[in-house]
Amino acid sequence: MDGILFAVKKVLTRHGYQEHAEKQLWYYPSVAEYSSLLEKRGFRIDYASHFDRETELQDNANGIKDWLSMFGSSFFKDIPATEQEEILDEVQEILRPTHYRDHKWWADYKRLRIAATKQF
Repeated sequence: MDGILFAVKKVLTRHGYQEHAEKQLWYYPSVAEYSSLLEKRGFRIDYASHFDRETELQDNANGIKDWLSMFGSSFFKDIPATEQEEILDEVQEILRPTHYRDHKWWADYKRLRIAATKQF
């Protein structure tokens, strides 16, 4: 989601919504950070991996806009609806070269996969 998040923050800032752009809606720990948290709680890390996992979005016309409306709506709180739409349009157009392929929109998800065993 690095690309989507970067584009949203860039466009919000351009429109004068710096405070909105600085919101931290999601938590992205590194493999080391997450492993450390688990170890502090008595787990032994058996396997840890960080990988990209692009996800196809359902709406081929408005995929990014719909995704942001669903999962990133806090970025747009208290912004007038007409301006929200303008911001979402700009974000989607910024992402078109990197997130729209074969007539489909894609979200640039990242995943952590960890297998851990509770130690007694």
